[in-house]
Amino acid sequence: MRITFGTKYNQMNYYQNAMQKKLNQTNTQIASGLKIQYGYQDSSVFNQNLKLDYEELGLAQGIDNATTAYTRTLNTDKALSELSETMVKFNTKLIQAANDIHSPTSREAIAKDLEKLKDHMINVANTSIGGEFIFSGSNVKMRPFTPQGEYKGNDEILQTLISSQNLMQYNITGNELFFSRDSDWHKS
Repeated sequence: MRITFGTKYNQMNYYQNAMQKKLNQTNTQIASGLKIQYGYQDSSVFNQNLKLDYEELGLAQGIDNATTAYTRTLNTDKALSELSETMVKFNTKLIQAANDIHSPTSREAIAKDLEKLKDHMINVANTSIGGEFIFSGSNVKMRPFTPQGEYKGNDEILQTLISSQNLMQYNITGNELFFSRDSDWHKS
């Protein structure tokens, strides 16, 4: 078999083109940061990439859900703080009304103040954020309390999905808050 200069040239050209192709692939990997660009290049890397993308989306959704729950919890805390302050005022007015020094006229004025404080507590209990009532259980579109103080929400707790199998409660129902027994039985 005779090896001519043309044969050597063709062989050298073939290897040079193969090396140029590998160099281009490496440069593309460096520039894009991707080990592969197409699924057929390496199916195990492609499958791992799909799995990581899915997990990244799940984590991003969990972060969004946690942020929303945190914001709603902050709003609930503000409403509870307002209710607590109003209850202190209500209690003070009741103690004032129990004093014997008040005339019937001043007791009527205290009764009107108590009625206003009751209305204010019902308004706070009907607080809505973004059109959703915070104390109505899972039925967030329904006003939880009537003007007479009757509870119209439900007893289902609000939960959010933080990760693939991690549900977290983030609110309290109006029925549990206002009408249930105190769960702190160690209270003195």
